[in-house]
Amino acid sequence: MKQDLLEFSILKSCLSCASQSGRQALDELEPCADWSEVEERWACVSEFMDLLSAGQHVHLAALPEVYELLGLKDGAVLDGQALLDVAASLSQMARVAAELEDCEHLGAVAGQIEPFGELYYEIIGRIEPGGEVSERGNPLLRELRQRYRNLRTQVLGRMEDLLKSLSESVVMDELITTRGDRYVLPIRTDACSRVAGIAHDYSRSRQTIYVEPLELVESNNELNRLRADIRDAEYKVLKELTAAVSRSAGRIINNLQVYGRLDLLHAIAQWGLKVGATIPQLSEGEIELRGARHPLLIERLGLERTVALDLLLSAEKSCLVISGANAGGKTVALKTLGLLLLLAKCGLPLPVASGSRLPRFGRILVEMDASQDIEHGLSSFTAHAANLKRIYAQARPGDLVLLDEPGSGTDYQAGGAFAVAYIDALLERGIYVVLTSHAEQVKLYGLASARAENAATAFDETGLKPLYALRYGLMGLSRPFDILRSIDFPPEVLASAQAIVAGQGETPLSRALQDISRATELRQQAEARLAEAERVEAQLKSRLNQFEQERLKAATRLERLLDKASYLARNPQPRETVKAFSESPEVKELRQSLKDAGVAETFKVVKGATVCVKGGSARGEVVELVGPNAVVVCGSKRLTLPVTMLTAEPTAKLKPARGGKPAGSPQVMPIMVIGLHVDEALSLVERAVDKALLAGQASLEIIHGHGTGALKQAIREQLAALPNVASVHDAAGDEGGSAKTIVEFKP
Repeated sequence: MKQDLLEFSILKSCLSCASQSGRQALDELEPCADWSEVEERWACVSEFMDLLSAGQHVHLAALPEVYELLGLKDGAVLDGQALLDVAASLSQMARVAAELEDCEHLGAVAGQIEPFGELYYEIIGRIEPGGEVSERGNPLLRELRQRYRNLRTQVLGRMEDLLKSLSESVVMDELITTRGDRYVLPIRTDACSRVAGIAHDYSRSRQTIYVEPLELVESNNELNRLRADIRDAEYKVLKELTAAVSRSAGRIINNLQVYGRLDLLHAIAQWGLKVGATIPQLSEGEIELRGARHPLLIERLGLERTVALDLLLSAEKSCLVISGANAGGKTVALKTLGLLLLLAKCGLPLPVASGSRLPRFGRILVEMDASQDIEHGLSSFTAHAANLKRIYAQARPGDLVLLDEPGSGTDYQAGGAFAVAYIDALLERGIYVVLTSHAEQVKLYGLASARAENAATAFDETGLKPLYALRYGLMGLSRPFDILRSIDFPPEVLASAQAIVAGQGETPLSRALQDISRATELRQQAEARLAEAERVEAQLKSRLNQFEQERLKAATRLERLLDKASYLARNPQPRETVKAFSESPEVKELRQSLKDAGVAETFKVVKGATVCVKGGSARGEVVELVGPNAVVVCGSKRLTLPVTMLTAEPTAKLKPARGGKPAGSPQVMPIMVIGLHVDEALSLVERAVDKALLAGQASLEIIHGHGTGALKQAIREQLAALPNVASVHDAAGDEGGSAKTIVEFKP
């Protein structure tokens, strides 16, 4: 695959690794041969993206450059600073491994980093932070350094005494210096005979001679011997530590490589968040990249300014023919698809919409360069044909072939025929093909073949400019004259060219393709309008359902308030309490909201009720209830309607309650308690009394039957205890007699 045609190397430069190991891993980044490796990379990148999104920082920082230090030749010894660099690398890698150990996939990768704790502590225990060999645990080195410091102090003290004893005519400068690791005095050249000692050097001007006093020669000798002993002791430590590092060099290099993989995965995750990338799903053959953006255009233009494309290829239609105006975005779409699929095989997230899918495809083979191959003496078409031949020989089932203008560079009819034959041969072998073309034969193939589909680049008819979007099922027009006009090409040339085309006339195939394309576009527009209408219908149904839910909630709430009111009605001053409660702001607000929503407050359809039909003017009387339906007589008509379609007649007046005030609720019908246990009957009677009081009824009928008389007695005892009851007695003989109790309420 020619990765440079898809600008993969430029894309890799957009990733920023912190360490040398990470940059090396980035340089070696290639498409995975095994899709299980792709999925593992995606899982790791996804975990890094989650950590970064949550603000959790992973310390994947730069490491000291220690690769060269780990490949030393025999006999080479690392200095103290180099050993500290190795220790710092070991510490940093162990820290990152600890930070990622709780992650499922990253933890598995980081777990390959060995801690090397013993080697780390040995280095920092024997080397000081400045790189000097430490005296800790080394008594010989400590003794040698102490003897050296003591003797040096003595030598410098004696040198200062000598300087003070000599006159200014002898001493050039009151400064003790060294020559060849020996302490000397700066003496005037013309006065050197006045100081007994060994001359070691002259100044550049020859006015100063550096003399080592004879009395300090042996002390200087001893200092040099001590320095040599100290170097030997330090070298021994450095050699031992270098040997320890060399023994572990291979495993440390493995740690560095694992760290580099983590650094690369971290850089990929950072890039993914910057370009709004997601991890695609794997499909069984379909390419469905929704809202796809070219990564390099995002880098150049920004995420918001980069146009998103839908790149689609079904398992059945494994060939996509992209056509349309020159400079209309055909090649950009082709390169976007190619680069995104290449990134996917490298385990990178893609700047596509969530839920996008792609198959486990094989290699990506590209032919996009139809320019002359001067180096090999090939013409445009010859070079193009040679590349197509190479791809044909290499392609295997499941591979993806990307072709920019196949068959171009020669006679357009012969080239178009060759392109169709070439594409069909690839599809026959189970290969995905995506191509761009201006050839009418290729567009017709996209229309006629069951294995191919057309997609046109969108074009602004008014502004005469491309819109950089794809419209599937359509064949695009090349529009050469529109493009030439948009770049202010000389009009006389354009006019002449258009006259030539007009004189030749359109070919029947060209006219047919245009008619088919227009018909397809009209069909798609109609389908889009239908889909929009269905969407609006579904939205309205959803809103209606939501409204019904709210209505039911409000009705339930009102019922609770009325139950509360019925409870309050049983106190000694029920009228005042109920009135105060009914006129409370909460109840008024709820009643008004229910009224606004078209909800009857507590209206129940009962036999004999005057009702009207919702949404109409018909009114009538309920004469019978049949399940969820009611039989309503409207004038001379007898209608059977759902109860939910009925509401109280707005102008209907309820039977005046005691005191001449209209009742606020429907009349409570006689209640039947025959066959109930005493507790059940008393509970039912209590609720019926409450509702009757709220409805403003003067009396209530309770049918309990004869039986043993125990039920009747219990009911009457309960009624007699209520403060609102005026009297309790049997019904008239012809209305039930002692089998029915009439309770009358106080006015």
